Amino acid sequence: MIWREFDHSKFKGLQVQPRSDENPEQTIRRFSRKVRDGQILRQYLDRRHHTKPSQRRKQKEARAAFDRRAEDGCSK
Repeated sequence: MIWREFDHSKFKGLQVQPRSDENPEQTIRRFSRKVRDGQILRQYLDRRHHTKPSQRRKQKEARAAFDRRAEDGCSK
């Protein structure tokens, strides 16, 4: 097994400071929204394993086709 250091420079620290009038659940919700909107989790999952460039291209095309169908309102 090859050991690779995790490159932290690619990811900026995502911080959410609790507001004075905010309860903890709202702070967590705000953090979750930032993670989702920033697609941080998708980047992490995509970089977990090496993917060949041809496979990445096929996935990107499939994702684009799915998005196009979703915009048109088709189920398939």
